[in-house]
Amino acid sequence: MSEQEMICPGIHLDGSSIRIDLSVYFSNPDAIPATVFAESVAGFNRMAKLASDAIVAILGVDNHERSVLYLETVRNGSKLTDFIFRIFLGSEAEASRTADILHQRFGVNRVMESKHVQNIIIAAIVAFCVRDVVREFVPDEKASAAIEATNSVIFNAGRDLDIAPDQLERMIRENIPHPLKAGKGAVQALQPALMREDTTVKIGGRDGVEIPSVVVTNMPPPSVITTKDKPMRIDLKNVHIQFLASDIDRRRTGWAIMLPEDSIYPKKRVKAVLDETLCPSDLMYKAWVDADVSLYMTPDGKVKYAFVQTIRQIDSDAIP
Repeated sequence: MSEQEMICPGIHLDGSSIRIDLSVYFSNPDAIPATVFAESVAGFNRMAKLASDAIVAILGVDNHERSVLYLETVRNGSKLTDFIFRIFLGSEAEASRTADILHQRFGVNRVMESKHVQNIIIAAIVAFCVRDVVREFVPDEKASAAIEATNSVIFNAGRDLDIAPDQLERMIRENIPHPLKAGKGAVQALQPALMREDTTVKIGGRDGVEIPSVVVTNMPPPSVITTKDKPMRIDLKNVHIQFLASDIDRRRTGWAIMLPEDSIYPKKRVKAVLDETLCPSDLMYKAWVDADVSLYMTPDGKVKYAFVQTIRQIDSDAIP
């Protein structure tokens, strides 16, 4: 494959790297002030760096642990901002193998005319990141409309990429180590839309994937988003756990689990957070389950909380 060859619309192979061309369109017809534009670029760069593993994982870049994503060029045309990202893959041979993967997975004929692959992926990641900070920093009465709209963006992205929406969300979550930091970057990136009411944002230019105005108007200001580092994570696959609390109205605070005797923290009660795809009513009665769990650790090695990702099996009896 020759240099600068297009893999699919907007994605090019350039020597030992993949270049992604991306446009962001703000429907507000007014010019973007320089300070707001600079803040937006900084936010987009922050989000992209923190979400780089998610971007390349969804693309299917199998050597993404060795890849580097960075923002190469920014062009501002008032309503339209062009970003050029570059993913370095180590060698031309590795880049060529990645190009073959992209051809097989997203062949040009499968790419919708106005929704290029990278537009869909970036829009889903923006929606995911914004939704996280909305949940955390926006009052419930204001948050629901924005959360519903971001959920719709993620759902439609999964459909267009031929990935189950819950699987797409899991891929994003597992590959963004600091979601609130990425969320703060996403909110900063969308700041130009706040210059005028009812502004929509389209990832991929005027005909791209829309981030609805209800999402923008219900974002928290970047200044209120606190971004403490997430603790270290330990992933446990298909582990036998017991639920010790079941407040279905408090998904983030009303749950706890007991880890099994043969785990690294035997019979330890741990605060738990449920994945959004899980049904709390199925887990109301201290059920023992086989599940995939991620333990988030404090710097001194203590378990801060457990994130319950997938329930593989629920035991019929409450007590084994």
